[in-house]
Amino acid sequence: MKSTYIIKWPRTKSFFFSLTFFFFFLAGNAKQNEIYQVLEDFRIGIISLEDEDKWSELFLHDTITWAMIREGQTELVKNSENPTFRFYSSNPISFFKFLKSKNQQFEEKFFNIMVSTNDKFATVDFQYTFNQNGKILNWGKEHWSMLKVKGEWKISSVTWTENLQTLEKCPFSNMDSFALSQYRCPPCPFDCQNILYNKPGICNVCGMQLVEVENNVFNRYKESNFYISNGDVKLFAAYYLPKDMSKLKGAVVVTHGSAPTTHEDLSFYTNLATELNMAVLAYDKRGTGQSAGKYENFTVEGSQKWFDLLASDLEACAEWLKGRSELKDLKLGFLGGSQAGWIMPLAASRIEGIDFMVIGEGAAVSAGEEHFFSNLTGDGGPQKSSIEAADLALQSWEGDKGFAPRPILKKLKVHTLWLFGTNDPVVPVDASLRVLRKINNPFFEIKILENGDHNFKNTLSGKRYDLITFIKPWMIKTKMILD
Repeated sequence: MKSTYIIKWPRTKSFFFSLTFFFFFLAGNAKQNEIYQVLEDFRIGIISLEDEDKWSELFLHDTITWAMIREGQTELVKNSENPTFRFYSSNPISFFKFLKSKNQQFEEKFFNIMVSTNDKFATVDFQYTFNQNGKILNWGKEHWSMLKVKGEWKISSVTWTENLQTLEKCPFSNMDSFALSQYRCPPCPFDCQNILYNKPGICNVCGMQLVEVENNVFNRYKESNFYISNGDVKLFAAYYLPKDMSKLKGAVVVTHGSAPTTHEDLSFYTNLATELNMAVLAYDKRGTGQSAGKYENFTVEGSQKWFDLLASDLEACAEWLKGRSELKDLKLGFLGGSQAGWIMPLAASRIEGIDFMVIGEGAAVSAGEEHFFSNLTGDGGPQKSSIEAADLALQSWEGDKGFAPRPILKKLKVHTLWLFGTNDPVVPVDASLRVLRKINNPFFEIKILENGDHNFKNTLSGKRYDLITFIKPWMIKTKMILD
């Protein structure tokens, strides 16, 4: 059965409604979903120009039809200059290498996409602009033929028309272009994580590496919202339970890093927990979103007092979970990363009934040591010192340590999984490993993510680690959940 789907990206306030509908639409149409992913991989491949092998995998073979004809005023002017010109022909690999040799920023934008499928065959038609350093070079119409080979869609031909922007202005460039993925800054003290980008790169505000926005629609789960009191402060919370309660395996409170984040900003960790069939409690950090109280930026000298407050918020949330009848006899834990690596052990040391913790890219050293290290490396932005040089300098550093977790970690009797990336410029990983190995707490287990950065991305492959492959076996082994 042949089907045709047209996706237009409207320039109206209903765009985000349309975009939400679009993603649900894709979820129900697997073929179109797969084809749009090829479009996205093609788009990002031109932007990044990093992996020629990955680019090559998009195509049926390296010498597919790759041809252009001119159109409109461009055809009249350029063909009069060269009357023998008929068409341009090349191949995708030569195109990739040519762009990479220019050392410029390129991007192809897609508009008004139409996909037609018929079992193993598909065609994709759209309008495009080709951009260099943010400016349109040429635009026109583009047509792809595709074949599904061994379960994967491959581009078998690419043909397009060319209109030069210098000769005739693109009539559709002010429309919204296709982007299957969106990117933003990781939560940081500069409060720029709400700025969305359509391509990977560096945050324009703080200089940190952008991360892909996670889909925070948790399938198979229902959400309820309420406030949890911690003294005079009311924390806005979201509680996620599986629709099929027979699958419930345990419960976690997901915990914040240093930024002023809401429960929605914790969707990466919430999604991990839902993959494990856990009940999940997430809350807006104090002074953020709909939670009362005052948010404070991190300082070494204020870290002990501030962390005490944040830990008390986490304790209040844990106590709320402990009173839930549906969680009776199930294990309860904490899940989070970065600054949460200090907050979670502190909270777990002060209340009963915390069975486990999963700490992603947290620090086992003091707040002062982490601050010294991250200042040297640039804290994830343009690095001032290498990770190795910063670690060496840290070993001889003497200064205000602020909050110091070592005594807590030494005595803690909570099963804890530590996840460390070896290429994390934010947290002093080597120093943290030295601390943990010296403490030698039998309740702790460490997993190393080779070349992993602060956002769990392998900096060599460019792919984010699948943390479930580490967390689930550990939770089964420690009997925090049943297999």
